[in-house]
Amino acid sequence: MEDSLDGEKVAKRLGIRYEIVNIEKLVQASRTTNPEVFENGNEYDKGNMISRIRAVVLNTKASSENKIVIGTGNRDEDFALGFYTLFGDGAVRVSPLGMIPKRLVRELARYLNFEDLAERISSPGLEPGQTSFGTLGYNFETAEIIVEGLKNNLSISQLCKYPQIKTAVQVDIADYKKLFKDNKFCTIEEVIKDIIKRKNIAEGKSRIVHPPAAEITLNYSLEKK
Repeated sequence: MEDSLDGEKVAKRLGIRYEIVNIEKLVQASRTTNPEVFENGNEYDKGNMISRIRAVVLNTKASSENKIVIGTGNRDEDFALGFYTLFGDGAVRVSPLGMIPKRLVRELARYLNFEDLAERISSPGLEPGQTSFGTLGYNFETAEIIVEGLKNNLSISQLCKYPQIKTAVQVDIADYKKLFKDNKFCTIEEVIKDIIKRKNIAEGKSRIVHPPAAEITLNYSLEKK
């Protein structure tokens, strides 16, 4: 519901025509074809199904109006971690923010006077109360610098020694423990390995569906220990 209100707010500010479509009947109709999604209690599977149903509605409406569906995914979520639903929110024709890290998407929102939205807690919205941090166990900013290190052919042991990475991961581990009273990861190496695993998944997804994204060049400087 909150996402819908935010979308409506953006459309009104930008003067974009919009409509709100309730897909609950379509979701419930899936009980006849995919009852297991409702019976196994796995909100993740149900959330992905809803994302795919939404994609069908969006792409059908776009086609009927001779338009295309534009994606909202960014570089960290879509192309670095594969943090999206294949054939769901990834079913778009173009991804204008695809080469911009989440950090700069927030900066862009602030620049365009959407400070309130820029500070929103990130969530894929697939499960009740879900947050990106809670699912991943680390922030997108942490993933950004680690993925950049991987692109520069740094080994896991080398990445573990970088002050920026050490500080970022240690803060994430502590924050997760404070929020959820448990540990998702205990070491820097565990976080790096999880990011590598997700990066491989992202690359596999992009080989199936890879919407064009605007070319953007960013230069990074990793401070050496």
